[in-house]
Amino acid sequence: MTNIGSKRITFFDHSYNASPHSLNKQILIFHERNVKQKVYILGSMKELGVQTDFFHLQIIELATKLNLKRIIFIGEEFYKFKKKFNKFVFYKNYIPVINYLNKEINNVKNIFVMGSRSNKLDRIIKQYAK
Repeated sequence: MTNIGSKRITFFDHSYNASPHSLNKQILIFHERNVKQKVYILGSMKELGVQTDFFHLQIIELATKLNLKRIIFIGEEFYKFKKKFNKFVFYKNYIPVINYLNKEINNVKNIFVMGSRSNKLDRIIKQYAK
């Protein structure tokens, strides 16, 4: 748990790695958690070869099916789907996410972070865990 001013934020930190199976499963687990004011920060998955688009699209479709409200997709592999799924937030890297969270901080209590290490998602958490 991290304090930002008087606000308590809980990070669910899976920023160290992601595969299609693990990301799918962890999204479902966090979705079922009985916590409010959720934000999902999902970084792209690496080393998927010719199936990269398929697996990233599968994760976006899961978010659509679950009707997730506040979800941020990070990385080129997700970003290419930005126009097709305009109800979600897409960034090429993690830096704009910090600005997003600063603006939304009063509406956030629980932040799920998962993606391949190369997305540097751990820097988002370190920004608030100072």
